[in-house]
Amino acid sequence: MSFDEDLHTGGIKGKDAVFSNIAAALSLADQIKTTYGPHGRDKLIFDRKGNLTITNDGATLLRLLEPKHPVSQLLVKLSRTQDNEVGDGTTGVVLLACALLSEAKQLIQLGYHTQTVIQGYKKGMLTIEHCLHISSKHRSSCAGKSRVPT
Repeated sequence: MSFDEDLHTGGIKGKDAVFSNIAAALSLADQIKTTYGPHGRDKLIFDRKGNLTITNDGATLLRLLEPKHPVSQLLVKLSRTQDNEVGDGTTGVVLLACALLSEAKQLIQLGYHTQTVIQGYKKGMLTIEHCLHISSKHRSSCAGKSRVPT
């Protein structure tokens, strides 16, 4: 399946739609993950105009790929936002989002409802924010302090 395959048509509903969207995201991640890190490999891209680009920069690669699937487009926007706000981490943020989607897919396949998975991710985010707050105030580790005050 190609990352730009138009999976959002054809009347797909429910879990099938969720899995199709996740598949589109993971396909995009497969395209860029080999560029990540110190041993990232270069990619050779021909754009629509026939221009040749060789890059191992995830943001450049995502810009050149021009995916058609809405989920893939959303990941490209995520990367651009990361670049605009921070100036780095464009590939990492997309790969992190796709890793979370991959784990969500496994949970849904085990029978968890999508809303339950979302609630779990939100609780995880609150825990991380709490730990970051503690470590920034006390310069200590948050290990063993995973409970978020309610």
